[in-house]
Amino acid sequence: MLEPMTHHLLIAHGSPDPRHRAVMGALASRVDERGLPCSVAFLEHDTPTVPTALDELSGDVRTLGMLLAPGYHATVDVPRLLSSAPDNVRVHDLGPLGTGQWLYETLDWLVDDVGGSPDDPVILATAGSTREEARLALARFAASWQQTRTGAVVVAAGTGPGLSLEDAAQRYTQRVVPSGVRTRPAVVLPLKISPGILAERVAHVADRHGLLSAGTLAESPLFIDVLVQRLAG
Repeated sequence: MLEPMTHHLLIAHGSPDPRHRAVMGALASRVDERGLPCSVAFLEHDTPTVPTALDELSGDVRTLGMLLAPGYHATVDVPRLLSSAPDNVRVHDLGPLGTGQWLYETLDWLVDDVGGSPDDPVILATAGSTREEARLALARFAASWQQTRTGAVVVAAGTGPGLSLEDAAQRYTQRVVPSGVRTRPAVVLPLKISPGILAERVAHVADRHGLLSAGTLAESPLFIDVLVQRLAG
């Protein structure tokens, strides 16, 4: 008798913006097409919830949090929900997606796609977090990515402690240098997997300051490859 295949469950944040659910569902479908049975569950706003999704599964389930920073959801909510999985579900938690070297090519593609270059400053726009651990992790990631490019990389938050998105955009507004040459515009890149409220705010701030506005991670054709690698690895 053939053993049932391992199921893969993407755990997303959820959003009142319907585009978030649509993109996460599309990612799960594309993973499924690569030969890895996959579905998605949500922590807030959307359905199915994580408990509901686990109730509908059995056997081995590999879970991956679609979260980029070690914030409260990644470190507390997801582990708590997975610990209460039904007895017939064997959860293999891959943790949160996080950030790392694997993300460089995806970000480089997004910068290039809007006319930016490795020489241009990049503002990594995040929703913001009150957890120092999450802020430090993103700062370390920005510093490591910057080692692969010439332009500066800074992290800016929509809300909460740290450099604000508005202040970062003001810092990198195009200006004429003493030689009379206008500086190249910075690229504002929302560090989010799917379109939504933050990505729209990024676009508005970038436009107001004459900066370039990049897309979200899922808009890069390279993102699905790294997602499949994480799930299969």
